[in-house]
Amino acid sequence: MGIRLIKTAEIPMSINKKTRARLIKLQHIKLKNRLKTHFFVLEPQTMKSVLPYNTKLERVGMTKGFADLLNSTQIKWRVDCYILSREKNGKNKLQGETIITSPCKHPEIGEALCDYHWNMIKDFKSSIQSDNFITAAWIASEEKTVITEEQAYNIFKDSGSWDLPSDWEEAELELSDCWG
Repeated sequence: MGIRLIKTAEIPMSINKKTRARLIKLQHIKLKNRLKTHFFVLEPQTMKSVLPYNTKLERVGMTKGFADLLNSTQIKWRVDCYILSREKNGKNKLQGETIITSPCKHPEIGEALCDYHWNMIKDFKSSIQSDNFITAAWIASEEKTVITEEQAYNIFKDSGSWDLPSDWEEAELELSDCWG
């Protein structure tokens, strides 16, 4: 049996403030401990929503209570923003940058890094390797949980992100369709 996470709403208002504060702090500690074993991934072209993975890189489910706590508890997140690209020799490349957010709730992660990630995409698209672009994605975890480049690569492989065509592959497909 796993750790039971208590929603703040389940802590009775009738108990004294000090005990209530201690219970809320314990709830936060339990949530952070549980987050040490989870990654939350979003690549918008292959995923309809954020997917949770465990540290063994397996997709996992979440209980409604856990999801509610993520949506209502402020946490300092570590978010690794990635540009996925493919060179003309077929080699996939992953370029990432880490952002540590100020404490925010899980649904606010996108807002917290939107401009930063968009600027990464614009910089890549204006570089020499711009036609190698496949997609952009991010992986969020609790601030002290570090994901390696190999783990990120494998998560994107599992999710199907590497199956997307790069810009140069898409241009070749369009050209072959024209002459087809």
